[in-house]
Amino acid sequence: MINKKVSIIVPVYNAEKYLSQCIESIINQTYENLEIILINDGSKDNSKFICEEYQKKDLRIVVINDSNHGVSYARNLGLKNSTGEYILFVDSDDSIDKNYVYSFIEKMLEDDYDIVISGYKEFGKNIKEVRLLSEKNNSLLTGILRKDYKILDIFLTTPWIKLYKSSIIKKHNISFPEDFIVGEDQVFNLLYLKYVRKYKFINKPLYNYIRQNNESLTSIKNLEVYNCQLILLEKKKDFFYKNNIDGKEDLMGDALISAIRICTCISDDRFNNYRNFKKRVNEVLKIVPLNFKAKNLKRKIILFFLKLKIIFPLYFYEYLKRLIK
Repeated sequence: MINKKVSIIVPVYNAEKYLSQCIESIINQTYENLEIILINDGSKDNSKFICEEYQKKDLRIVVINDSNHGVSYARNLGLKNSTGEYILFVDSDDSIDKNYVYSFIEKMLEDDYDIVISGYKEFGKNIKEVRLLSEKNNSLLTGILRKDYKILDIFLTTPWIKLYKSSIIKKHNISFPEDFIVGEDQVFNLLYLKYVRKYKFINKPLYNYIRQNNESLTSIKNLEVYNCQLILLEKKKDFFYKNNIDGKEDLMGDALISAIRICTCISDDRFNNYRNFKKRVNEVLKIVPLNFKAKNLKRKIILFFLKLKIIFPLYFYEYLKRLIK
């Protein structure tokens, strides 16, 4: 019988709309040996009251109230207070399948994996399942992260849909960077994945991700976001090359295209002239080598101009997009 304690860490900030649904999905898990840590990060709505009401009903729930410091601080506080052998993160506006924890812990203990990862459902205008739809891709998985990273890339950015070993986190003092406003979850995963000898992927959508309609931090383009993206690019490059990740050139190419799309045109018009745009693009190009294969025509065009160091067409394209919006 499996009886390992699993700590589930839920950062909570102004989440009253979805919070009860989230907590209900956790307390009703078929796997019962849980420590449920709710970090109320200075919520101004009824989130604190909701957390404390559930704490009265379920002795497995621990509520920590603090002033607002951000999601990284909240997750780190949860890690510091966790006592489980394994760690799961759930966002307060999301929910999990009733067999979520059992599915993860069962797979983890099959062969002492260092991490278990799953697919998820995304709820937005439509509901879509995010998993390896191609059986060919599923059969290509080797169980060795270095070889499979490129196939699994879209599943490796968030802290949810993953069961972590607490021993690895504590031994290597892994935490979320609290000075990042975007990309902090990717940094955490890169730090953890360095120590993964073998992993297991569950090709089922076990997590329910609610895509919010409001503007997310990843869609905000300012200098702080841009600087975080530069640091993240450096960390990705360091991870991919030091760990000899298969397809690292193409992965860095994806990161380059994303950085140019997200960071080169920013919200402050004082820095959106061509001179500053070119400066930011060149800063990105100092980090990312242009030795990747473009996946589609749009990327081929971007790569063509970058190799020739012709930046103005990219600036004009981004400028037109901003005008249209």
